[in-house]
Amino acid sequence: MGYKLVDGQANYLPSSIRTVYENLDYSPPAIVRTHDDILKSIECAREIFASHKVKIRPGSALDRIFANTSSRLRKKKPATPAGEVDTHFVAILASMIITFSNEPGIKEVFERIAGSDVATSSRRQSNGKDIIWELTMLSNLRMSSIRSRLAEPDIIGDFGFGSYGLACKKIYSENSVEKAIRKGCSQLKEAHLRGLIAINLDDLLLPPKRVLYASSQDFFRRMLQGYIIEFIERHKGALMKYAPSDYCDGYLIYLSATGYLLDTRCYLPVSVGMFSNLGKSDGEHHQRVDALAKKLANADGLEDWVRQAGGKTENY
Repeated sequence: MGYKLVDGQANYLPSSIRTVYENLDYSPPAIVRTHDDILKSIECAREIFASHKVKIRPGSALDRIFANTSSRLRKKKPATPAGEVDTHFVAILASMIITFSNEPGIKEVFERIAGSDVATSSRRQSNGKDIIWELTMLSNLRMSSIRSRLAEPDIIGDFGFGSYGLACKKIYSENSVEKAIRKGCSQLKEAHLRGLIAINLDDLLLPPKRVLYASSQDFFRRMLQGYIIEFIERHKGALMKYAPSDYCDGYLIYLSATGYLLDTRCYLPVSVGMFSNLGKSDGEHHQRVDALAKKLANADGLEDWVRQAGGKTENY
């Protein structure tokens, strides 16, 4: 299931197939950001870093991706797959910088981002991308009106069962999966909290600077879900080995990508999350996981998030 990657090509479907969908009219709901809005967010993010006395070194990965995206949007250059990947990444990152600018201890977070390789073209392990994944999960919780904060194991939230831990793990290699899971379990145990391991697969399963072509948003989501299911099957042994346990209820596995939708002829970033618990678990495990899943699915705090972070919700 999925795309066939051919070096030098940005498309994974022949033009004859893409043409079939160009006459369809379907408008899925989405959070949209205008180019002017993204430009303002980039400027604001730079100002926030400066206010925290965090230097964005000229020529660094963060400086380049901010500068290149700003230049492309100001010049109104035609959309390209690589450009859209960068634009969506920058829009999300800048929004999180703005939203979390007053979080306790955020200066250290910003320093990690500014000092690391956060380029979308890189698939090397990145301290900056690791912390961006933590901010992304914190964003998901806040969008769902779950009280949450950055703290060991990585995030602590409360959705009706007291303090609940999330250990956030970004995977870069198939060979490092079990090590990351083991580390996440250790973090939960050391924090003396029940919780989940939140796993991000973007840099493991997706090609850099490429978009995926899909007939519709629904098909695109099912494509990403298929990648996650295949990952779970490949690593079933390691996943079952560490959860459920006294501290770990299971796994929340995410995959995000920029897609080109053939029915609407537009680029769209899509994120898919799946809960995984392959071992035997008791009723309390299921209660906690079900409660968290329902909160995340409802996204009760989405409108408040958008008002603070920028953009608006409408049919795409």
